[in-house]
Amino acid sequence: MVRHLCVSCRRTVRSMQHALCCDVCEQWQHRKCGTGVSVEVYWECSRGRGMDRWVCSECSKDVPIHESTRMDASVSSSAHSLIEDAIGPVVPDNTPVTYSVEEETSQRGKKKLFTSDGFSFTVRLQRGESTYWWCSVRPKEYRCKATIIQKGNNFLPGHQLHNHPAKPGSHIAAVITRDAKANIFRAARTIVEEIMVENCDLREPEASRPDPRLLSRVANRHRQKFRPEEPKDLNFQVAYRERDDINKCIRKLMALPLIPEEHIKPSFEKISASVQDGPLKDVINYVEQTWITSRTWPISSWCTFNQSIRTNNEIQARIFRLWETYSSGDLSTSSLLKKLGMLYTPV
Repeated sequence: MVRHLCVSCRRTVRSMQHALCCDVCEQWQHRKCGTGVSVEVYWECSRGRGMDRWVCSECSKDVPIHESTRMDASVSSSAHSLIEDAIGPVVPDNTPVTYSVEEETSQRGKKKLFTSDGFSFTVRLQRGESTYWWCSVRPKEYRCKATIIQKGNNFLPGHQLHNHPAKPGSHIAAVITRDAKANIFRAARTIVEEIMVENCDLREPEASRPDPRLLSRVANRHRQKFRPEEPKDLNFQVAYRERDDINKCIRKLMALPLIPEEHIKPSFEKISASVQDGPLKDVINYVEQTWITSRTWPISSWCTFNQSIRTNNEIQARIFRLWETYSSGDLSTSSLLKKLGMLYTPV
């Protein structure tokens, strides 16, 4: 880790101390070591509303008085070099910080507060109408002490600064992870695109937005454990071919999606009652847990009774017939494109 020494007292400038970086020599100086900067101005500067430029006590000796930019407690413009990664946070611009509370986005499924400058907070204490948030980055050896107090729709940042860099895009990643867990059978790419359109300014440069490919991988990784387990090998292939009772039972189970929805559960219970034990019982248990009583796949989601079923062969046949009609001159180009669009529209 880079060690910074104060240009005045020659002591180490530590991460949680108030210090300023000189815009001339790029050396650091403790705020209390003769900088003339008050605590109020320091906090204003750390939020991007302080001074435009600052010169340390050593460099100011060589700068004429009318050119010196050393500031006193009455100054309030904007700063860009107060805090760097080794010392604390960097406020990139003067854009007002906005706040967003998202439910079920913490590791424990609780709500989380996100700021537009890339930081996140979890609830520390709820007292009446006030919510006390603390930074979500809390390693044992180097806990971040940044806090925010929320009263209704008003957010008041504490005096402690973040001791770690911001993570732009963490808000979007958390929302995508939450929605991916709730919709485990929707394509991750679709979820990512919808949320990015809603939360990102697509007019901004691509490099300023999170990578959708990485977000898709994150979504898939987090929801993998929510998917039902794959069926195990029950080792009764030979019995299925040689025993008529097992063959008929499996065929009845495979036919369940083809009957009316209200008849599926009674029919399954009748099939289950006829099975006593053995490997076939494991099949019955798997079907019951995964397809009959599961909330993930309710019966209505896989019942195909009276539904139009189109195979790839059928679509290819329709395309071939449309092309023959078009080639013979009986169909215009616009009509062909319209019919092809209708052909690929979900039923």
